[in-house]
Parts: sequence; structure tokens; C-alpha cells
Amino acid sequence: MRLLAIVGIGTVFQAFQALAIAPKVKDGSSRSQTVSSDALKAGRKYLITSFPQLKQVAYTILPDNVWRPLVLGEVSSPTAIAVDPLSSRLFVADPPKNIIWWYQLGLTNAGFLQTTGKQRAAVEGFSAHWLAVNGAGDLYFSGHPASKKWERGR
Repeated sequence: MRLLAIVGIGTVFQAFQALAIAPKVKDGSSRSQTVSSDALKAGRKYLITSFPQLKQVAYTILPDNVWRPLVLGEVSSPTAIAVDPLSSRLFVADPPKNIIWWYQLGLTNAGFLQTTGKQRAAVEGFSAHWLAVNGAGDLYFSGHPASKKWERGR
């Protein structure tokens, strides 16, 4: 399975070979710890993109053209995204809120991508416009620190 993350329509940002995406099964069975063999055999490729004006991050299973939203919680303008395949994390920059959020990714039994758990802050007080994750899982970002007005309002 391969995850592709892009910023804006048509701009490829990062491509990863996903190794650790595991579906979350509510019954607690051990099968929740691995990706289904059917998904691996199919070699599914997921294209993830941000739609800042729609306040949404969505994905498609290539070569399909149906966009499916990822449940992200309260995000005002998701502009930059990055995926860490080692930890199955999706990072989303939200510049108006001066936060970089992270979400745990998983697969449903049908092979659909989903966020699991709750929205967590990876970085606060920084307006990020570009994100990347290296092979060790380190998050890199660029932008500018939040204004003093943001710090006083906290």
C-alpha cells in the first residue's frame, strides 16, 4: 500500500511506502494489528490532499477519482499535510490557529482510510506553511512563529 500526500490540487508533496497502517477493530481481536493481506496484495495507493477553503482533508484510492473525507475535528484551514508511514500519523498544518495537528491513521476492513482516536497538537504557537516527515519519523516544517497577540489570547 502506498500513501501519497499532496498540497492543493495537482501538486505532489510526498510519497511513502506505508508499512504500519493497521485497521482498528473494536472487538479487540489480534487481527487489528496488521493490514489485511487483500489490501497488501491489491497494492492500494492512497492520495491525500488538503482543501483549505472547504476546511477539509480528503483522500482517494488511486486510480479512483472519488474523494472521501478524513474525519479531522475542528480545523479552520488545513494548508499543508505530511504522512509518517512508520507511525501511521497524518500531520496537518492549520495556520490560522497556529497549530500543527496530528492524527492516527488506520484502515477499515474494506480498505478505506480513516483517522482514529482524537485530534492532537504536535506543534503550537507556529503558523506552518510546509510540512515534511523524514524516514525516522521526524517532523520538519517552515513558516513563522505566532504573533504576540496569539500568545496573550491563550
